[in-house]
Amino acid sequence: MGDASWTLRLILLAIGLGVIAGVYVFGISRKRKRNRLYRSQLPAWPPRKLHRFEEADPDAGDEPAGAELPEPVDEIIAVRVRKAEPLTELPVLRREEEREPVDSPAPQVPNDAEPPPKSRPKRPRKRVQQMALGFDEQAPEAVTEETPVAAPAPPPAPAILALYLRPRFGPAFVGPAIVRNVNAVGMRHGDLQIFHHFGAGELRTTKPLFSLANMLEPGHFDMKRIEAFQTPGVVMFLPLPAALDGAVAFELFLNTAQRLSEGLRAQLLSDPETLLESSAIERLRRQAAVFQGEA
Repeated sequence: MGDASWTLRLILLAIGLGVIAGVYVFGISRKRKRNRLYRSQLPAWPPRKLHRFEEADPDAGDEPAGAELPEPVDEIIAVRVRKAEPLTELPVLRREEEREPVDSPAPQVPNDAEPPPKSRPKRPRKRVQQMALGFDEQAPEAVTEETPVAAPAPPPAPAILALYLRPRFGPAFVGPAIVRNVNAVGMRHGDLQIFHHFGAGELRTTKPLFSLANMLEPGHFDMKRIEAFQTPGVVMFLPLPAALDGAVAFELFLNTAQRLSEGLRAQLLSDPETLLESSAIERLRRQAAVFQGEA
């Protein structure tokens, strides 16, 4: 029983190998047949590609089938360099030839006319050596016309610039508030029983620069009765010329008036009834700028 099974296995193995070999041989034969059919449909040989500079030989026939294809040759483009023509000479500009003067007939002089006087030959001017001149020699003064010298402009007439302060709330300022605020802006009670400002810092002066007075007559502040003092307004005034230049003095004067109006809660006016505007400030600034400080 065992020998029969091995015999059957060997028979089946041989049959399988035979089938595999038959399929392989059939596939190879079919592939070769398909290749022969494909080659029979191709043209015998493609036309030969001639070089650009080669001429085709009409007597040469087609190359045999199966020959190797020639290597492709890059096509060369021939560029012909044009020879540059030499530059022609530029035309030469020539000046017109000077025409010879036409001989004009000499004027006829009567025999009885006197011959013209002979002119004296000019003597050569003697050159003066510059190195020979000494510094001690004085050159002749050039004669110039006298130019009138403009007379100096007369100094401007003295002026007084004023700013007014009136209470914004209430009918009048009270004495203690006035003293407290004027001292805060650097003003001190002094001559004529009014308050004076002597400048600030490096601009400090020995004489009063501007002052503050009462709007009502006689204008002073009685310090003995200052507790009961009341006034509807005060006035600050800047006499010009002052100890400083007018422009500098006015800026300090305007700044002090603005600070004082803030402390007193007052309105700043250009006159007793008109509020101070920018146009009035510019007008006062121009008036002050023409004055120079006193020596």
